[in-house]
Amino acid sequence: MPADRSRSPKGRADVLAGVIVRHVHLRDIRFHTSKDGSGSDARSKDPDYSCVYVELIADGVPAGVKGVGIAFSLGRGNEVLLQCARLLSRAVTDLALEECRHNFAAVWRRVTGAADGQLLWLGPEKGAVHQAGAALVNALWDLWAKIEQRPLWQLVATLPKATLLAALDLSDVTDVLQSSEVLDILTKNDTGKSERVKCVAEHGVPAYTTATGWAGYSDEKVRSLVLAAKAEGFTAFKMKVGLGSESDARRAKLLREVIGNEGRLMMDANSVWAADEAIGHMKALAIHKPLWIEEPLHPDDVLGHARVAKALTPLGIYTAGGEQTVNRVMMKQFLSSGGYTICQQDAVKLGGLNEWLVVAFMAKKFEVPMCCHAGGVGLCNMVAHLGAIDAALISGHEEEGVRMMEYIDHLSEHFEHPPKAVNGRYAAPIAPGWGLDMKPGALEQFEWPSGTYWADKPQHFEIAGW
Repeated sequence: MPADRSRSPKGRADVLAGVIVRHVHLRDIRFHTSKDGSGSDARSKDPDYSCVYVELIADGVPAGVKGVGIAFSLGRGNEVLLQCARLLSRAVTDLALEECRHNFAAVWRRVTGAADGQLLWLGPEKGAVHQAGAALVNALWDLWAKIEQRPLWQLVATLPKATLLAALDLSDVTDVLQSSEVLDILTKNDTGKSERVKCVAEHGVPAYTTATGWAGYSDEKVRSLVLAAKAEGFTAFKMKVGLGSESDARRAKLLREVIGNEGRLMMDANSVWAADEAIGHMKALAIHKPLWIEEPLHPDDVLGHARVAKALTPLGIYTAGGEQTVNRVMMKQFLSSGGYTICQQDAVKLGGLNEWLVVAFMAKKFEVPMCCHAGGVGLCNMVAHLGAIDAALISGHEEEGVRMMEYIDHLSEHFEHPPKAVNGRYAAPIAPGWGLDMKPGALEQFEWPSGTYWADKPQHFEIAGW
């Protein structure tokens, strides 16, 4: 699908010319999700979904157009991400956006702190600095797509190969993925690409819901939510495990009864088990026919995940991970070792869209399905695009198989362009950019500590989550 040049009169070759980022506006936004148990799991009992909300103010853009990105957290500590974003914002200030088209990889290294000889000690390329950098990187992509007046997924899916390759930093992963291999994947996927882009635009990408199975919900609430989700067309559901053998078995039995034998059931342990525990628990739960076990172990345990995958694959159970995989180097190890047989990487835990693309190409090479993690604040908005990019540009699959993206509608009411699910599928986004712009009222209400919601709760984060 070519660029709509009627809305970008100078054409893609120079539409970014003269666009210079002049100011970075940062906000600490927090939602009281612990109030009703939303987001709760075996490890995080009462999270308060929060984000650093980034706005890039630029010269040379239409009035009101800003580049928006987010860095996600569970509440306390969001101020750490905020300070990291402040430190990194100098790499974006006075940046000519046109440089992103010519050599986004170099921009990425500056913006994420990967080229900062002092900030590197706080990583390197992991943790709060990397997540804050991702918010800035994703805001640059958002600004670019808004200037082109295109949803981000369409922009990325139709970029020239040279532009896309220039956005990828393959350092430290060239032993498994070289630029020539990326080019080969893109070239092979040229066949049928226009049809895939059209198909995604019309039908979206498959989704599954987690919103029905939070650990803190009662069985009665879970049953009710699952029935409601089935009525909306969902056929795939994820539940939390790791709460004890009896509790896990009871909840799995309930889910299987409600979704039926034809429904797909996934399980998520949120990293609370050791390898032997994970294998034992999942062998016991195999009677309920789970499609995958997500995050069974500590998120850095490469060898442990490989053991779990080897034990569970003969049972037809995939081993999924990526929600907390901090960069492309760690993902290289999980994919090449066979530790992840489902890749769940999103674009906020690592260094933004650029690094996610590197991971997605590695997953394609290793034939590991991409099933992105979502939820939180704005992650579903982004995953609607990531799923579309994977389907149209990277995996180029003829059959969707187990590929599906996580969908949760919590907090979507606070966005100008919330993600939508239709018959159990993400609808393809149509608004320009990521669709991360929050409503002004939400920003005023939930900014910490000055927002109207938090004005009478100044001690909340001193006690929450302990």
